[in-house]
Amino acid sequence: MGYDALVLASPDREVIGLDLSPIAVTEANRVRDAAGLTKEQVSFLAGDFFSLDAKHGFDLIVDSLFFCALPPKFRSRWAHKMMTLVEPKQGELFTLIHPIGSWTDGPPYAVSPQLVKDTLEPVGFHAKELRPSTMEGRWIGRWKL
Repeated sequence: MGYDALVLASPDREVIGLDLSPIAVTEANRVRDAAGLTKEQVSFLAGDFFSLDAKHGFDLIVDSLFFCALPPKFRSRWAHKMMTLVEPKQGELFTLIHPIGSWTDGPPYAVSPQLVKDTLEPVGFHAKELRPSTMEGRWIGRWKL
């Protein structure tokens, strides 16, 4: 955790990273400080995604490993929570879809572009972009409400 948030950090935006592990948050804070970034530019929270109570919707949410780490029974719940966190109309959910496959045990659990689409569309998301990534075996999804 943390590297995506650090890349997105800038003086023009507030970036928040979330991880269930307090150890991961401590490490992310250490890396942030070593990179010369401030807490105002990027902050990290330890907590449960499903319990996150945001004061407002987010303009951008990046999911690069979370969806594939969730047991399949939590996917619908993930989509509903994303719907409450993405700012309607202007917000966007960015998904890096991997690992592509069909095995049933995990984590990571096998995913596919169609699976992510079938999970997000019932709660109101539509694909703004859904295409193969330049990284082999990965797809990029950009979703709007």
